[in-house]
Amino acid sequence: NIILDRFGDNVILHETEDAECFQATFKAAVSPTFLSWIMGFGSGALILSPQWVADELKRLSLETAEMYTDMEES
Repeated sequence: NIILDRFGDNVILHETEDAECFQATFKAAVSPTFLSWIMGFGSGALILSPQWVADELKRLSLETAEMYTDMEES
């Protein structure tokens, strides 16, 4: 429901072998806000494609983690 609320009727939902999971296909404007929204799901969401979006989310996650790591070293 969260994905449908966010992206409306343009979402295609796919079943997976794992009954606890699903795959959603949709078009989104990739922005820091979108990436932060995805990060809010923690390990409960995984970007499968396009790869550049997954790479950008990884970069943002590492940058955020590094900021907190730097705090521990101070």
